[in-house]
Amino acid sequence: LGVPLLLYRFLETRFNAFWPARSCAFLVDRMIGRVPGIEERCQAFAARVAEAMNRADTDEVLLVGHSVGTHLAVTVAARALELAGAEKRLSLLTLGHAIAMTPSEPLARRFRDDLLAISLSERLDWIDVTAPIDGSC
Repeated sequence: LGVPLLLYRFLETRFNAFWPARSCAFLVDRMIGRVPGIEERCQAFAARVAEAMNRADTDEVLLVGHSVGTHLAVTVAARALELAGAEKRLSLLTLGHAIAMTPSEPLARRFRDDLLAISLSERLDWIDVTAPIDGSC
């Protein structure tokens, strides 16, 4: 029992070997609807972002996503643009994105639709900072 745990600890500490598997599992679970409440949370957050965008005293709204959170940021950005006034703009900053890890099966269609919507939007400024050493990028 001790040897497998020591081997796991060595691999995780030395190579950070298991976080990509956990990240992939989360993304697949999200795409097939096995992350309870995640879509509702994204929609609620998008409503808050759109509310900030619609305020008269708002100069800029910046949405930031990191790593696997970039998936959620893409969804929130797409929904916020749908909810905000037609002249309102949004800025998106993605850091070390994990968008390339998105499963290509048909179940990811909604995410790909969100990605297409924000990439084509003229109301969104998107800056991506990617780390070449990050295997998810």
